Amino acid sequence: TTEIYTLSLHDALPILVQQYEFFADWRKNPELSYKAYYPQLPLEKLYDQLSMIDFLKRDSNQNDEVYVWGIAPLVNFMAKRHSPTRFFYNYPLISTWGLESWRQELVQTLETKCPRYIIVEPNDENPVFTNIEMTSEQYLRLRQFTSLANLLNRRYKPAAHYTDFEVYTLKEGLKPDRTISTPK
Repeated sequence: TTEIYTLSLHDALPILVQQYEFFADWRKNPELSYKAYYPQLPLEKLYDQLSMIDFLKRDSNQNDEVYVWGIAPLVNFMAKRHSPTRFFYNYPLISTWGLESWRQELVQTLETKCPRYIIVEPNDENPVFTNIEMTSEQYLRLRQFTSLANLLNRRYKPAAHYTDFEVYTLKEGLKPDRTISTPK
């Protein structure tokens, strides 16, 4: 057993060192470390996430709330923008196991808070976790989540397009709630 453990530790050590090196690089410059991150999983879409982060840093301020309808919490984290809701990714909302009350809570929160931006992911299908074969955008437009689609159409207008993100901004005349959300 000692030989097997030693061999396993010997094999694991380079991986551990690589992880610590990545963490050290990340601490120095998070954006650069994500750009150089390898291997990237298809769902990570790091290039477009970094583009979204740059967009938000340039076109919004730290008091602006941003809701991402998808699975990209890195956008809010790296841009230092608050999400107006506790749902920092939408798997619980689009999954077959998700509760209707959660979807209602999301729409009520977005109606009240009026975040400056809502970002929709068109290429994030992941049936392993959601039990549906749809992207966030398809679910929003084609599924039974008409209340969120209606809110988006009524209060927001297209602001920017990226391969993996559609950005919508609050229409003129509508005021975002500047109260920052805090976890309960």
